[in-house]
Amino acid sequence: MLCDQEVLAKSVLSPKQYLERLAAKSDTAAYGAKLLSYQMVQVQCFEDPVGFLRSLDRAGFSLIHLRRQTFAQTLSLSTAHRSNLYHQEKKGKKREALRFEVDDFMRRLEWNELLLKYEERCLQDFPHLRLSYDEELRGPEAQQAAAERVFDWIGVPPSPQPVTTRLKKVLPSKPSDAIANYEEIISAMDRSGLGHLKPE
Repeated sequence: MLCDQEVLAKSVLSPKQYLERLAAKSDTAAYGAKLLSYQMVQVQCFEDPVGFLRSLDRAGFSLIHLRRQTFAQTLSLSTAHRSNLYHQEKKGKKREALRFEVDDFMRRLEWNELLLKYEERCLQDFPHLRLSYDEELRGPEAQQAAAERVFDWIGVPPSPQPVTTRLKKVLPSKPSDAIANYEEIISAMDRSGLGHLKPE
C-alpha cells in the first residue's frame, strides 16, 4: 500500500485523470494521496467540488476524511508558519511558548472553520471513512486501531506488523503551554463569536 504526498498541491489540467495515472503506475495493492481542502479551493479552484468527488467515487476511489479540531489546526499551522517546521522525526527540546498576533490568529481560525464546513458539505452525500486526528492518532494504540479501520475501508489485508511512525509531536499537549498570550487569544475568540472553538 502506498499513500502519496499532497499530489494536487500544484494546479493540474485534470485532477481526476492525474490521480488515475498515479494510481495506475503504483505496483502496490492500494494507492492513496492526500488532498487538502484549501487546495480544492485555492489551487485547483474547483467550480464543482462535489462533482469532482463524485467522479472519484464512481472511478472506485475510497474517500477518507481526516478531521482535526479547528483550534488545534490553527495553532499547528500558525506555529509551523513561524518556525518553518511542519514535522520532526526526533523528540526535540521543550519549545518556548510563542506570542501570536491576535487578529492574524483569529483570521486563520475563522478560515479553518470555513474549510472544515466546506469539507463536510462536500462529503455529506458520499460514503467515506471519518477519522479524528485529535482522538484516533493520539498514540500508538489509537494509531493501530485507526490503521486497521483504514485497511478494512479500502479492502486490503491488515499489516502483519504494527504500524509505526518516525514523526514526533511538535507542540505540547496543552495549547496554553504553546501560546504565550493564550488568555488574550481566548478573550478575542469570545468577543468574536468563536468561543465554541475553544480547546477543551
